[in-house]
Amino acid sequence: MKKSTIYLFVFAIIVLTAYGCKKAKNPCDDSNLKEAYIIGFDQCTAGKQSFDGKGFVIVTNDFKDTLVTYNLPDSLYQFPPSHFANRKFSFLFPDSVKLKYKIHFAYRILKSDEKQYFICTADVLTADFIWFVKDRQIKILCIRK
Repeated sequence: MKKSTIYLFVFAIIVLTAYGCKKAKNPCDDSNLKEAYIIGFDQCTAGKQSFDGKGFVIVTNDFKDTLVTYNLPDSLYQFPPSHFANRKFSFLFPDSVKLKYKIHFAYRILKSDEKQYFICTADVLTADFIWFVKDRQIKILCIRK
C-alpha cells in the first residue's frame, strides 16, 4: 500500500509540474502588440536638453485610450524641435504629423509608486495634458515601428 501511495504522489508532482505552470507570454509576440500613434509629449519635460524618452503621449489606434510613457527608446523616431514649438499651450504635435509616428507596442500600466512627476513652470498650460492623459503612465515592454 505504501508503494502505490509513493507512485501516486510522484505521478501527481510530475503532472502538476508539467501542466500546472503557465509559460510566460512573450510581450514581443505579434499577437500581444497594440497599434498606436505618438501624438504629443509631456510639456513639462519637453524643454530639456533632449526630447528622447522624456514623456511622450500615445493614443491607441481606436482613439479610446491616451497614455504617457517616459521610456520611449531614443532610436525609435527623431522628433524635430518644431514639433515642440507650441509646448507652452499644447501637448499635441502639429495636426499635420499627428498620425505620422505609428508604433506597435506592448506595455503595462505603472503602479503609483513607479510613476514619475515633473515640475512645470507656471507659464505652461497643462490642463489639457492632465485631462486627456489622466495620470495613465505606462512602461513600454516592447516596441517597433
